[in-house]
This record gives sequence, structure tokens and C-alpha cells, in this order.
Amino acid sequence: MKEKSKKIEFDYPSYDKITDDDSEITAVYLRVSTDSQAQEGYGLDVQYNAIKRYVEAYEIKNVFIFVDDGYTGMNEVRPAFSRMSELMSEGRVKLVITYSLDRIGRTQMIILKFLKEQCEKAKCDFYAVKDNVDSRSRQTYGILISILSIFAEFDHDAIISKLTSGRVQRAKDGFWKGGG
Repeated sequence: MKEKSKKIEFDYPSYDKITDDDSEITAVYLRVSTDSQAQEGYGLDVQYNAIKRYVEAYEIKNVFIFVDDGYTGMNEVRPAFSRMSELMSEGRVKLVITYSLDRIGRTQMIILKFLKEQCEKAKCDFYAVKDNVDSRSRQTYGILISILSIFAEFDHDAIISKLTSGRVQRAKDGFWKGGG
């Protein structure tokens, strides 16, 4: 986690505690995109608590936390995501659990590449708690990831459009337009 992040106490070790002996890892992936969310802990706590309930309900073992706090989902260059991907390619991760598909990425291409290429190649299962997307239920999995990945990208584009409109209006009104 970044230095400026709020320290959130997790019940499971972070990915930097993984040893060469650890295998059949369950990777819990959490991400927030802004530094202010990271500093306040807003979002990470919600994601973690929902996933923790799932992990406890299904008595999932060998859980490690992968957190990218303050990293955009518009690209794949994120420390925890990269490490998780490396461990997957080594065949050491058996399950990835995240809060929702948009935590993996904010473009359809990133989400589909991760699920269709990385997870399938690594023979790694995937579960998104909020979206109830489970790679083990093949009947609905393909259609759900296609639809939800489109919505993740659309949602990101709508947020950017609203922020840009607000900044333009503030500038027209003679105010500082804000960051960005």
C-alpha cells in the first residue's frame, strides 16, 4: 500500500508475506482509484468486509490480500495486480476474489484479458462478490462478464464526462476549475 494510505487492519496476510512454499493461494484483490479514497479508507473497507463474509461463509483457506490503493483501473500497471498476475502465471493462485468486476479494470479489454486469458490459462477460478460472477458456473459466466465489463467501461466514461463538465462550468463562472 502507498505510504499515504489509511492503515486498514485485515484478518489475512498481505501478498508481500507470500513465501516460496505457499501454493493454492486465494487472492483477495481490492482497489480504489483515488488517493483520497486510499487516505480515508473509503471503499477498501466496504470491499474487504463483503469479501470477508464470503470467505468465512465458504471457509476458504490460504487467503492473501492484494491491495492497489490509489491506482486507476484504466491500465494494468498496478503493483498488487502485477504480483497477483505473476503468481497466477506460476500456477500458484487457485482462486481470485474481488468485490466487483470493475475492481479488476475499467475497460472491457482489461477485464476480458484478465478473465479469459490469465485466469483460464492459469486454471484459476474467479468470483466477484457484488456482481455474483462465478467462473465455476459456466452457464452464465461468459454472458455476465461481457455485459458487466461493458458497464464498467461505460461507468468510467460517464464519471469522466461529468467531472469534465463540472470543471468547464466552474471555469465559465470564473472559479478555479479544480484538479486535472
